[in-house]
Amino acid sequence: AVRNIHGKRGMAEKLQHALMPFAHLLSGLFPMSEYKAKRMEANFSRLRIAQTPQGYCSALLAKSMLLFAAGLLFIPLGFPWLFLVTAVAAVLSYFRGIQDIQKKVETQNRAIEAELPRLAETLNYSLQENRDLQKFFEKYRKVAGKELGAELDRLIIELKTGNQEAALRRMDARLGVPSFSALIAILCGVHRGVDQRVSLLVLEQDLRTRAR
Repeated sequence: AVRNIHGKRGMAEKLQHALMPFAHLLSGLFPMSEYKAKRMEANFSRLRIAQTPQGYCSALLAKSMLLFAAGLLFIPLGFPWLFLVTAVAAVLSYFRGIQDIQKKVETQNRAIEAELPRLAETLNYSLQENRDLQKFFEKYRKVAGKELGAELDRLIIELKTGNQEAALRRMDARLGVPSFSALIAILCGVHRGVDQRVSLLVLEQDLRTRAR
């Protein structure tokens, strides 16, 4: 938050706060689709963002409106072209805020995809001795990368407290990574008692080929 030397809220923050009701109203007039809302909720959950998608977008809109309003001051001063520049910047700042979320998620996805060949290989060896998925992920968590490790923490808790196949599918839905979806489909088969060693071997080779 922007605060002055006396610890009080700055004028820009006050104006942004004052514009929030109007921003909420505009967001309500142009609601996001259910699919987009669910996708953003999944992304927010992964990035540990406490806001709702609607609240986040409303805050971005309020900031953009503040920038747009500031640009209006250039018109009576005789600089209409500066108003146009500010108006464009206001629009870009809104969409940049939306894109920043997606970029952070894509960075995480790339890190997770890079680790999938090793995960598939380790899983293939482990399944030859034990098909307990919870124990496998608890062991693999110790060597997992930061991004995948954070997702495994949540998965392990869900594996302990609920239906394992449902936990796997929820993780798949959160990530939305096609190559990971293929792995989840195999793991669901393992959970049902199906021998998936050949499928895992094929998937591992395919993942390594893509990683080259």
